[in-house]
Amino acid sequence: IATGTAAILAFTDDDVRVARNWVSEIVSAFERYPDADFVGGKVLPRWPAPPPKWLTPAHWGALALTDFGDTPFVVDARKPLCLIGASLACRRRLFDAIGMFDPRFQHKPGTVSSVEDYDLELRAWRVGRRGIYVPSVVVTADVQPERLGKRYHRRWHRDHGRLFPTLLRPGEGFASDGALITLPARDRRLFGVPLWMLRRTGSLAWAFVRAAFARRPDRAFELEGALIEHLATISTSRGGIN
Repeated sequence: IATGTAAILAFTDDDVRVARNWVSEIVSAFERYPDADFVGGKVLPRWPAPPPKWLTPAHWGALALTDFGDTPFVVDARKPLCLIGASLACRRRLFDAIGMFDPRFQHKPGTVSSVEDYDLELRAWRVGRRGIYVPSVVVTADVQPERLGKRYHRRWHRDHGRLFPTLLRPGEGFASDGALITLPARDRRLFGVPLWMLRRTGSLAWAFVRAAFARRPDRAFELEGALIEHLATISTSRGGIN
């Protein structure tokens, strides 16, 4: 980034195959959306073997995969969906305005989650910048065999939950629809944990039990992952989370 001279900088990963029209679709997207500071698209799987039935797109976050459908839309503070760094292009002006990727959010030894792309986009949204999800910008990613097991997914949710509090600034939070919001200056707490987080713990646990009794293993495991992530967030930031 520091040595490049182009007005647009595109990023991908070493285990990704880009579509033949990947570059042209990125250029076309920036031409169609001159106000967009970054664009991203689909990151689709290349499976090493048929995935288990429970591994639906609802679990793709742990695999760094993305498919938000076939209609472009804006991502900003009101709709803060992460456009994954495996297929992300940014205007240079964005880095001039908010700085580079933060290495503190890269993979740490012994962990399986990182959020440097989400951190970059959060910083952009805070200053009124926005991105565009463009479904015609497509890459495919190799899925490692060990990531087809539940053990890996549980570990990813635990690691992701520990990282999540470090992304938000004091007083920030997410609304039920995912929008980035400012929380009230005072909130009620129990043992240092905001009551809204405890209520969410209860609702996730109850939804998990219902899905398990309804014999919906994909939904039950999705809720189990969300509960693991939520409890890891509470554990990491107890007493200081907003």
